[in-house]
Amino acid sequence: MPRGVALRALLLSRSDDLRCVDVMCQWVGDACACRLARALDRRGESLKTLDVSGNALRALPSVVWGIQSLEVLNASDNALQPRDVPFDDLIKTPKEFAPSLRVLDLRRNVAIVDALGDSLRKVVDAMAARGVRLVL
Repeated sequence: MPRGVALRALLLSRSDDLRCVDVMCQWVGDACACRLARALDRRGESLKTLDVSGNALRALPSVVWGIQSLEVLNASDNALQPRDVPFDDLIKTPKEFAPSLRVLDLRRNVAIVDALGDSLRKVVDAMAARGVRLVL
């Protein structure tokens, strides 16, 4: 694909393409958000579907939440932390944070579910009110 061509879908489920090769990075050899961030910065502005499931990612780059056209984000089966999913921003300012989002799949990201604790139902309901199916 020529450089600069916008992507509609980026399917990186269990992909070696996310393995970090930067010897200065603490995650060299493992899946790393920096590789994903570079790809999204270059060609992600028209992305509708992003699947990064099953990569043991420890983080999602913040650029993900700024993609205006993103409808489906499958980040299931990773090692994401609560700070990686800005639920408050997604709920309170939906026109700024992934405004087209319809499906957010975070299954098997135990730390996120644990951190939500008693507010889990409130977050699921608020995301549903925004029109987002939250899968935990």
